[in-house]
Amino acid sequence: MPDVSCSPTSLPDTVIGECEKALPSRIGSVLRDPIGRLHWAGTGTATRSNGFIDGAIRAGERAASEVLAAD
Repeated sequence: MPDVSCSPTSLPDTVIGECEKALPSRIGSVLRDPIGRLHWAGTGTATRSNGFIDGAIRAGERAASEVLAAD
């Protein structure tokens, strides 16, 4: 039987944070660090709510801020 303990459909919003210890969170900035002028965004690069639309939005805002700060 698959482990669904961190499935968004099996958890209330209050414990979603406990499941944010997934791979993108654990490997830190490796997925988020810009390479030259190339900045990464997407739910896989989110520091919170990765795998969810909220994480994708946060990652997009972070990447946009990085681009603006780089110039």
